[in-house]
Amino acid sequence: MLEIAICDNKKEDVLNYKNNLIDAIIKDNLDAEILKVTANPDELLRAVEGNGRLLFILLEFLYAQGTSGAELAKRIRKKDRESYIVFASKHTELIHTAFEGLIRPAGFLNKPVKRKELISVFLTAYCDHINLLKAEGYFSVTIGARFYRIPTRNILYFEAAQKKYF
Repeated sequence: MLEIAICDNKKEDVLNYKNNLIDAIIKDNLDAEILKVTANPDELLRAVEGNGRLLFILLEFLYAQGTSGAELAKRIRKKDRESYIVFASKHTELIHTAFEGLIRPAGFLNKPVKRKELISVFLTAYCDHINLLKAEGYFSVTIGARFYRIPTRNILYFEAAQKKYF
């Protein structure tokens, strides 16, 4: 499953991105869902930091609260090296900040974002996600309400304790 997090200054843009991505998910029957939609960068950070799943994250470069999209992306990257981060902004003069450090953006969308471009970037990330799943084995486990996907290359051994059957 590819989860989606969206954060932008303008609530109408956030809702537009959300609706366009939901349409694409439904139309193509994709294994993806919206995790968080917000105009508050701190809310987004709290939602993605403890997630543990692969994300498609859409960010603005500048936020009213003073946090820049590049700084937000750097903070996300410290916890999550795998997710797809895409920037959407009319501030093309700031695009160089998306390449500082280890942000590794998956794309840039110039505002106003066209539906076709948004869907194209999302589907490219989704296809890459599916190809990685096919190429690399994963062990999936659900513990309580949390779902974990662990690359088999990271597993050294399994141990069973207090077997419980339901």
